Formats: sequence, structure tokens, C-alpha cells
Amino acid sequence: MKKKKILGILILLAGLALLIFPFASIVVQDIRQIQADANYSKYSQNNKEELEKQHKEVAELSLDSNGVQDIFSQDKKSASEQKSPYDDVLDTQQSVGRLDLPSIGQNFDLYLDADYDKLARGVATLVGTGAPLGIKGQRPIIAGHRIMYNSMSFYLLPEMQKGDKIYINFLGQDLEYQVFSKEIIDEYDTEKLAPIENEDMITLMTCYNAPDYDQRYLVNARRVDREQEKAPTSSGTITSLMTSKDSKLSIKAIRLAPYLILILALLAMLFFIRKLLQLITEK
Repeated sequence: MKKKKILGILILLAGLALLIFPFASIVVQDIRQIQADANYSKYSQNNKEELEKQHKEVAELSLDSNGVQDIFSQDKKSASEQKSPYDDVLDTQQSVGRLDLPSIGQNFDLYLDADYDKLARGVATLVGTGAPLGIKGQRPIIAGHRIMYNSMSFYLLPEMQKGDKIYINFLGQDLEYQVFSKEIIDEYDTEKLAPIENEDMITLMTCYNAPDYDQRYLVNARRVDREQEKAPTSSGTITSLMTSKDSKLSIKAIRLAPYLILILALLAMLFFIRKLLQLITEK
């Protein structure tokens, strides 16, 4: 009987360990995002002149576009072999800024000209849509995977609502945008990604309609016209989400749920470990 009890507790502990792993990963990802946000802020302050120089060089580039290239419709090999028009100005394999989404408490490394390696590390502009320079008549499309809750992906993108803010720091320049619409398009409906004349806007895009992922979920946002020195520095982290009075309760609940489940699972594990030790030591 004692051996059966020990075996039963061991099975329970193994099940709890499997339950804890994905939720612990979520917490670790939150910590990484907080650290990455702080690290980039420090980096941009310490390298202000170099970033300003790179920003000017990117803005002066004359780009020939062959149309938008949807990374989710490309195979990995062709996406990795494409040459970026920015390669002569900067290292496009390195992050060029940050994307902050305060309404869902997330932030991401931002890259230019998306490929699969970059989307594994953050989010990236699609080839053919240009860099986020804050220019009217341009429309950077920033793509991110939607693969797992709170991983480096846009899993929570559909939770964003009209009026939510989007903050971009691109090579030291702060830009603020406000969501005005959301839509779902077919994967090859790229004409709906075209720039709008006299509009300074960005679009966040992720794949949609699992398991086929043959649609694209778009969040469109217009530039908020502010003086540069008054540009806000809102951070898209779980700490800022939880402390903000304007944050939606539903989003707070979604983001807090993994922490609560993790705490309960850890308490249960400690309880059964104690029971196991009692069984082993009792005569």
C-alpha cells in the first residue's frame, strides 16, 4: 500500500511539473521583455549620436519596391536569401528599435525586412513596406508570429481595440500611433496593405485562421502628432499594464491567469512533496 501511495504521488508530481513548465515559460518571457525594454532604453541613450546618423541615412535611401512580400507566404529559404536595401547602411540582422503595446503589456525587438530568424526574436517590417520613419504616404507593415501565448509573437493582437496606443522607437526616434481599425484579409490580398495618400500610419499583422493560417489579422494605427520632446515613453510590460488605471480588466485577467495557475501548481507540488517525504520517512 505504501509503495502504491508513493507511486501515485510521483505520478501527480510529474503531472504538476508538466503543467508548470509552460506557465513558468510565460513568466520568464515577461521578465525578458522587461529587461529588454530597459536595456534598449539605456542603449539608445548611450548611442544617441550614432543612432541619429543611422536614422538619417535610412531616411535618405531611395527604395525601389516590387510590392509587399508577405513573410508568412514565403518559404524559409527564399526569405533568408532576400537582400535588404538597408544592408549598406546598417546591420539588418540586429534590432533597430522597440515596439511597445501597453494595452496588452508586451514589447518586442523591432527588425527591418522580415525573415523567419528575425520573427523568432521579435517583430519585423515586411519587405516592400519601408522602415517606420513617420512619413506621410508610407505604411510600414510590422509582422509577428501568432504561435503561443506571450511568446515572441502577436498572440494577443486581436485583443487590441480602437483607441489603443502603439509606441515605436526606431533608431532613437520615438513615434506614437493610435489604433483606428482592425480587419481580416486573405493571405494574397496584398493590395489592402497599400499605403494611403497623406496618411502616416502603420499596420501590425499576424497570421490568422488556424490551422490553415490562410488569413491575415491587421491592426491599423495612425500617427499621433506630438512634439518630439513631449513624446511619451510608455512601456509595454506586464508591470506597466497592471499599474495603469486605464488598462482593461479583461486584459489584466488574461495576463495574470498564468501567474495564478503557476502559484497554485507550485503550492500543490510543495504539498505533495511533503506528503512524499512523510511516506518515505515513516516506519
